[in-house]
Amino acid sequence: MSTTRFYKILITVMLFRTIPTYGQNLLNIINKSEKAALTIEGYSDANRINDIASGFFISADGLAVTKASIFYNSDSLIIKLRNGKILTPQKIIAVHPYANLAIIKVERQRRQKDFAFLQTSRSTISASREVLIFCDPSNVENGITVEKIKKTGDFLLIRRHGFIAPNLGPGSFGAPAITPNGKVIGIYGSDEEFFSGIIFSSHILNDSLWVNVNIDINDKTSVKNAKNILTPYLNHGILFYLSDKYAEAARAFSKQIKIEHNSYLLYCLRALARYKYNNTQGGNSDIESAFRLKPDCFLAHYVRGLHFHDTGNNKEAYKNFEECIKINPAFTPAKVEHARLEWKLYNNIRKAFDEFNDVIEQDSLNGDAFYERARLSLQFSSNKELAFEDLNRAIYLDPSLPGVFSLRGIMKLSNHDFQNAISDFTKAIEYNKNDVHAYFNRAVAYFNIGMKKNACKDWQKAGDLGNYAAFKYISRYCSGANSQKY
Repeated sequence: MSTTRFYKILITVMLFRTIPTYGQNLLNIINKSEKAALTIEGYSDANRINDIASGFFISADGLAVTKASIFYNSDSLIIKLRNGKILTPQKIIAVHPYANLAIIKVERQRRQKDFAFLQTSRSTISASREVLIFCDPSNVENGITVEKIKKTGDFLLIRRHGFIAPNLGPGSFGAPAITPNGKVIGIYGSDEEFFSGIIFSSHILNDSLWVNVNIDINDKTSVKNAKNILTPYLNHGILFYLSDKYAEAARAFSKQIKIEHNSYLLYCLRALARYKYNNTQGGNSDIESAFRLKPDCFLAHYVRGLHFHDTGNNKEAYKNFEECIKINPAFTPAKVEHARLEWKLYNNIRKAFDEFNDVIEQDSLNGDAFYERARLSLQFSSNKELAFEDLNRAIYLDPSLPGVFSLRGIMKLSNHDFQNAISDFTKAIEYNKNDVHAYFNRAVAYFNIGMKKNACKDWQKAGDLGNYAAFKYISRYCSGANSQKY
């Protein structure tokens, strides 16, 4: 390694702020991870590069993860390692069409030792966590960048994912996101500049949606015949949806429907996108098509339930979520929505609480269920410790949940933990500049530690946002000859 190269990596280490004491061990992790990282180039029949992706080895015998659609788009491919070695992809073992990922077998060179590979982390991606991403060297200098997960989400078929601020470029699709202990916690999954910078949780490597294919990469007929799982349209529809580009998402799903016109799942996804940009007629038509193809389509009930909920028809939403759960009791997204409406519409507190318990038992990564159970516990149970633990878990899983920091801040405020309450209310305001409750309660916390000027500013802001009780506090504590101007 050159001296210049060493110092550039050292700078990267210094930027990895979550682990300031790792030192030399982190350098070892970087060096080991680099050996497992790869770039795959796809060439046209004119011998020009027409696609590029990143990836990484997951086993010593040459199994690797990379972008699936590169095999459909290219006539020939090569794999480049960071040390300059050129390898040959041999087989496509399995494909995850919703994430556009493939597990491939790489040909071992003569006398070659075992491949360096990365292990996956047991933990999951969380907001504010920093990760090392071994991306395309042409996208980022040296092919290493440190990025912070800005927020997290959960979506059908790809489940948990996170967002980073920059889009690293198409060549970084498939790049591993590494934790401080050298484990893969995510896979970068954006290959167009108009997509958000999305990272799939590494848990996706173990889900049930992988399609085993065992295709020889040189068998072009078999590759082309697998276009229903190798074309990127399905994945692009999901990425458009997660990037809030709903009309574009619907068009991408339409392209996939032309390939798989009998897929009820595709009609459900297109309906979800169409409803989002107010194409109600198109969404309803897609739901009808889904039911025609599969009369007991639980996902169609769920999508239609979301639409009714978004348009204020909560009773019809409740009915659809209930039908969805009857068909598929293990589908936790519908159970969360059903439990919310059980509470909101019918005040069935015990039933709603039990449903949230069931969701948490089935899916320990469902931040919504922890948050809603905490809200129920605070209002109707004496078990405040459970509520506090649930809020901590919800914040870890999804800190963007509306009101979650405010609620925990109120608990800290009631325990006279004013400094930490202020911290939570400040976080709440960062996520929602119009969180009137956070301003009002932060003012109370400020006032209790003697920061009257800050308190009065926050009460004024709360009053401006519509909390007229705040003006009574201003009148009582922020006016008069002895008060400071705020």
